[in-house]
Amino acid sequence: MKKSFWILAMAGVLLAANLWAENLGEEDGCKILSFYQQYGKAFSMKDMRQSFAKCDSLMAIYCSAELCKDTKEDRLHGIAYEFVTCNYGIDELSSRTVQVEIEGNAYIVTYDFNDMDDRMQSKVKTVALKVEMKNYKIDKVTDLTPSH
Repeated sequence: MKKSFWILAMAGVLLAANLWAENLGEEDGCKILSFYQQYGKAFSMKDMRQSFAKCDSLMAIYCSAELCKDTKEDRLHGIAYEFVTCNYGIDELSSRTVQVEIEGNAYIVTYDFNDMDDRMQSKVKTVALKVEMKNYKIDKVTDLTPSH
């Protein structure tokens, strides 16, 4: 009887831990979605100073200190590389297409971005990024976008 009780108790603990982990994953996924939607709107602002200020503000809230530091250092050196989009960019229109899926310990972020091909023809490119979290903040973004 005691053995059955402990087996049931352990099963209950494991189930609760699994549900708690799923909730954390969904919560982080919602954070990532919110970040990219807001970042796209901020990146689209006409005034570049306001745009950078708003983007930096959003990064301070949602991203690790290291990711923020890398972005600011690049801007100070005249490089405008966007670490959170792997330099694809994102705008207000793109931000409406953002989707986030959990994959293992990371998140896959996809969105459609209006781009130009080599002949300067307009085309829609689907951007795919692997986003990794650390201490509840976006810490690393890796490009998964197919080259063609």
